Amino acid sequence: PESQSKRFDPLGLYIKEYVPELKDCDPKYLHNLPSNVAKKYKYPVQMVNHKEARAKTLEMYAALKANKGAATTGKAGKGSKNNKRQQKT
Repeated sequence: PESQSKRFDPLGLYIKEYVPELKDCDPKYLHNLPSNVAKKYKYPVQMVNHKEARAKTLEMYAALKANKGAATTGKAGKGSKNNKRQQKT
């Protein structure tokens, strides 16, 4: 969210128009609002750390991708559909 906002609305005009609490906020803070600035403008503090969430999501995706590769090569676990099909034949 931060990079898109900075790239397409560097002055924060969209944010200022649709988030009235932040209409007087300095644009340099709008894209990644520090908690002290959020409190000053009576705006909720950030609930999600997007850098951490992105890293965790990429890690989970990589694990899922690796597991899917194992399932398609016949290395799936006991409860998988591939293993059940193999047992029937």
